[in-house]
Amino acid sequence: MFRWMLMIAVPMIAVIISNNRTLELKDHQEPGDRFFWLCACVYLLWFAGLRMRYNDTTTYLNTFSNNTVTPDLLTFLRTTSFDIGEYWGYAFVKSLLKTIGMDNHLILFTFTAFYLSTYLWFIRKYAEDFLPMAMFLFLCDGYMMLLAALKQVTATACALIAIDKLLKNKKAWYVIWMIIALTFHPYVLVLFVVPFLIDAKPWTWRTWVMILSMAVLGFGMQYTANLLARFNDVYDVESLLDHTMNPMRFVVSLVPLGISFLFREELFDDSSRAINLFAHLSICRTMFYFWALFGNPIVFARVANYFDFSNAIFLSWAINKLCNDEKNSLNGIFLKVGMYFGFLFFSFRNTVLGFQFVRQTEHISLQHFFSSISKWLGI
Repeated sequence: MFRWMLMIAVPMIAVIISNNRTLELKDHQEPGDRFFWLCACVYLLWFAGLRMRYNDTTTYLNTFSNNTVTPDLLTFLRTTSFDIGEYWGYAFVKSLLKTIGMDNHLILFTFTAFYLSTYLWFIRKYAEDFLPMAMFLFLCDGYMMLLAALKQVTATACALIAIDKLLKNKKAWYVIWMIIALTFHPYVLVLFVVPFLIDAKPWTWRTWVMILSMAVLGFGMQYTANLLARFNDVYDVESLLDHTMNPMRFVVSLVPLGISFLFREELFDDSSRAINLFAHLSICRTMFYFWALFGNPIVFARVANYFDFSNAIFLSWAINKLCNDEKNSLNGIFLKVGMYFGFLFFSFRNTVLGFQFVRQTEHISLQHFFSSISKWLGI
């Protein structure tokens, strides 16, 4: 329990201090918050990057040590298929890191440093005015996923760079980064929905087309599973329909969609292009949870994780805006209090009560980590 409290409290304190200093000094060129923000980032990187366990971490570490599964770079280039579904971008990077002499812990740390820093950069950039709440949501409902699905979150990190490029109207760079993302995990293909939604205001015709089409595919999961199985070498129709998700997870995922719809006039009267996009992607997340009511949650709830970043940004923005709106301030305060208590309980239940948190998030020591670096550098 103490480790879980540290995981939430330490970065949050640093973020709150850094955010307050930014607000105080926002007219200066140097906001003076970098030290505290860096403290939060370093702590989160230490917790994720030095892990020995949690979900598939042990499998990844064993893979990095296995010469057959992770060969040297020349062997990889001679023997690997470069089809999109072969995760060859991921295989290329891990073989490259192994070839330059990194051990399994340093390879894991390098991957973690890339995707975690990208997530934090993106959240900081698009949630700067409401950063503490966005970081709280990210820590309670997204951060632990970064300790699990290495290929998926690396692909998502590349997609975040792509989305940032598209928001700057750099369409060619969006395509390039999305292609890179696909080489790490093909399911990131779902984020190719971004160009369709990027210039759409929420709850116009594009929103309804997305919701209704995904609802039809969800209700017709038998046919959807047949279609998906044709393009999937891992899951056949039977496994896609094998079991379904706890309905309460879907009910919780409805909250951002409900807020978005009920307060659409107040929220989106002057919302930015980026916020409109994140609102749509948050709705996408809910609809993939809807699919998980009819099909395998290991597949569809994991696909929903591609949209976790947008949910953290949109929900924190929406609640803060409602709190500052005279007409809806009481609603906003009620939602804010409920969100903090609800997500703390959700996080505590799933991390502390759900499994042996200390054992399942075991880490190598800093001495071991620096010893690995010294050995790699030949010092």
